[in-house]
Amino acid sequence: MRKLVSIVVPIYNVASYLSQCLDSIYTQTYPNIEVILVNDGSTDNSLDICKEYAKKFGCTIIDKENGGLSSARNTGLQRCNGEYVYFLDSDDWISKDAIEVLVNLIEERDVDIVEMGIYWVYPEVTKVDASKKDYLFNRYEVLSAYLQQTKKLHSCVTNKIFKSHVFDELRFEEGKLHEDGYFMYQAMYKCERYFLTTYAGYYYRQNREGSIMSVAVKPRNLLDVTDLMEKRNEFFRDKKEDELAEMAEAYYYRTTLTNYITARTIIKDQELAIFFSDRLYAKKELIQKNRYLKIKRIKFFLFFNFNNIFERIYKIRS
Repeated sequence: MRKLVSIVVPIYNVASYLSQCLDSIYTQTYPNIEVILVNDGSTDNSLDICKEYAKKFGCTIIDKENGGLSSARNTGLQRCNGEYVYFLDSDDWISKDAIEVLVNLIEERDVDIVEMGIYWVYPEVTKVDASKKDYLFNRYEVLSAYLQQTKKLHSCVTNKIFKSHVFDELRFEEGKLHEDGYFMYQAMYKCERYFLTTYAGYYYRQNREGSIMSVAVKPRNLLDVTDLMEKRNEFFRDKKEDELAEMAEAYYYRTTLTNYITARTIIKDQELAIFFSDRLYAKKELIQKNRYLKIKRIKFFLFFNFNNIFERIYKIRS
């Protein structure tokens, strides 16, 4: 008997898409799965659809008050019995061989996490986003590649299979946007070995009406990213991982400068822009010394010393 895979599906008001998602699970070529459907307070008929599949296939349904995606995933994790854990968002779907491919790789490569490529599904076109090569990483290598964005590593958890031990004393941050970003660097840190495959098997629906990711950028998006990155910086400093911390901080500085530009040019929120500017000025000396910023230090040099030129380059108007 092959090892059990627990598939957790958080569900909230996705009645139009849910059957496609669940059909993709129940046509999997992998023979040993348990399916945990977490209805997170849906107000449409998503729960009725779950009950239909439970009657037919015997999946587990957890019906709870709305608490958000992280809350639903954490609730599902409490009911997982598998040696491997997989998350599938309820408006997306997977190839029929996805679980089998991921399990074969996690066992053959003897790793803690396997990441596959993604199909980004837009209304008019589908685009594949996958690594051109297979990569076997140790913990430092995967975090270095992730923080420096040198490989096609994604923050989302839905294109990955995990050994269940990854979740020992680790859960998703609740009440935040970008919950996967809060989670993945900690999961990577718990890995001894991580595998990135050229195989793509996750279909990620884009621009869905009602989706969190389809709304225009708002201050909370930027503030939660800032909180995520500051916690990530602190995490690596606390672990005495100074090189990884410097990489994480370079990522944070780049993103904070981008958020400053976004606040000025798109959101047009001067108070928010000052918030990001203050964050950067507080780290001015460290930014100037950070070796992982490389050529991007020129952008910061202009920001700090020739702001008029910087604002003309990025078309920032007062």
